[in-house]
Amino acid sequence: MYLIRVTSNSIFGKGHINRCLRIREKLNGKVIWFVDKDTKENFQKNNTDHVIEEKQIGSINKLREYSEKNQAKAIIIDMVDCKGLKIEKISAIVPTVLIVDKYYKNKNTLRICLHPILNSDEGFLSGIKYFPYKKKKQYSYKSASEKNILVSFGNVDSKGLTEKTIKVLLNLFEENIAYKNNFKINVVIGKQKKNINFIKKILFDQESFKLHFNLDKLDNIYKKTFFAIGAPGFSQVERSEYGIPTLLIAQNELQKKLLPSWKKSGCALVSRNNNKDIKQQINKLIKSKILYKKIKLNINKSFDNKGSNRIVNKIEQFVISRHKL
Repeated sequence: MYLIRVTSNSIFGKGHINRCLRIREKLNGKVIWFVDKDTKENFQKNNTDHVIEEKQIGSINKLREYSEKNQAKAIIIDMVDCKGLKIEKISAIVPTVLIVDKYYKNKNTLRICLHPILNSDEGFLSGIKYFPYKKKKQYSYKSASEKNILVSFGNVDSKGLTEKTIKVLLNLFEENIAYKNNFKINVVIGKQKKNINFIKKILFDQESFKLHFNLDKLDNIYKKTFFAIGAPGFSQVERSEYGIPTLLIAQNELQKKLLPSWKKSGCALVSRNNNKDIKQQINKLIKSKILYKKIKLNINKSFDNKGSNRIVNKIEQFVISRHKL
């Protein structure tokens, strides 16, 4: 039996849930989930596993109590602040796996970081080969007269990158009327996004732009996206599944550290957070068919659909090694 504690409150986006669901698909046997307060009902809509709700957003009290009374094969924790959790007693008894966003050491745990920066430290997994990637059918634009661009910066976008990108695109359309005629812009707005009225105002008479609010899944948009503009979080894995070349812009210092590795991989373009650079990189994706095809080719070469299997195999090896101690 596996116990999974995941951050499930919508204010933190859906990345934690989505990556855990990918891993869960490859786990054999019973799984019990522990989720944030007031999120159990929504979480269970698409989940047949047993779900227990914690009393607070960042709490692991019920997870701790359950693990003390029941024998679990392993505990998997994917929360906003894994580093701040007091898990020493749990991890000393039950093999504990932490899904983290950056490198750090933690005794008696296996840490898995789903970003492209390689780290060979014992007990720490990272790099593209561990991405829980599921290849999807990719859309062909050979006969399409109008191509779709996706602008999506997650559930919150506190830095206003959505607005900034929209302004850059509007400027490009003013300079080149052909762009306006050939491209349709899908702008996805998350539940926690602020400044929505301003976005509606600047797009009031812009027929090339379409706003989408509070989408649970973006698959129907991904299926028909020519290229995307977004952040290097878990959504980049989802876009890669559809072979979508993406211009990545960091929303914070942590994401900024990921950009060089994404650039080196050749699976995305990256931009600094300023209008001039964003504009230049968008122009590259629009004008260069060679660059566009090269990014798609690199995506298909780099992701092999085996990331989730590798993660689960490493978890099982970790469990065995812990039982030998």
